Amino acid sequence: IQYAGEGFFRVYKREKKGIVTSSGKLLLPLSYDAIGTVKNGVVSLLTAMKFGLYHCVQRKLIKPQYEKNLTVYNPAVLTAYKNRLYGFIGWKNELISKIEFEEIRFWNDSAALVRKNNQWMIYAIASNQILVDKIQDYRLIRDNQEGKLAIVQQERRFGVIHSKKGTIIPVSFSDIINVGSPAQPLYFTEKHIEEASIFVVIYYDSAGKMLRREIYEQDDYEKIYCSHN
Repeated sequence: IQYAGEGFFRVYKREKKGIVTSSGKLLLPLSYDAIGTVKNGVVSLLTAMKFGLYHCVQRKLIKPQYEKNLTVYNPAVLTAYKNRLYGFIGWKNELISKIEFEEIRFWNDSAALVRKNNQWMIYAIASNQILVDKIQDYRLIRDNQEGKLAIVQQERRFGVIHSKKGTIIPVSFSDIINVGSPAQPLYFTEKHIEEASIFVVIYYDSAGKMLRREIYEQDDYEKIYCSHN
């Protein structure tokens, strides 16, 4: 017998493992090759090189059948990996989305940052809707309990979005640089008007309020841009 965390124990018999409570009640039979550590009531399972998941408090079981560890995205949704792709499932092992994403990263409780065909999207899990698509790249400015703040690139345009507050600066600029700090951003934005060989520079505060607007020709703009890099 071995402590698994949060008041639960792994028990071993003939190289097979199960889970019991601190009072000795058997929760999972001794039929698993490996059982992980209980975290937030949830523990990973392994049998025949397939992964499953068990909620020790709610007594919910997903039998081992996936190629990587299942992870909890929110209390009702898990991420699963099969046939080299990721998707979302529920605790009854029902599909919430297709297993079609190359990568899944947390964005907020109801939407995920997913990658498909080498492009990122912000995907609403419950409605299966794409909120923001064609994100070629993104740079996190801040990632804490208040949410994620990122500069995103769609094709040749840049903007700023927040995982809880939504769009801070529309995706319409040729470039965006945070010249402030992660805690207090100050955005230097550029719009290049090629026909006139001029650059429109706008400064925004952390809330996306315009502070200052200036127009530069090529030579002058290069000096300003270099000073912010």
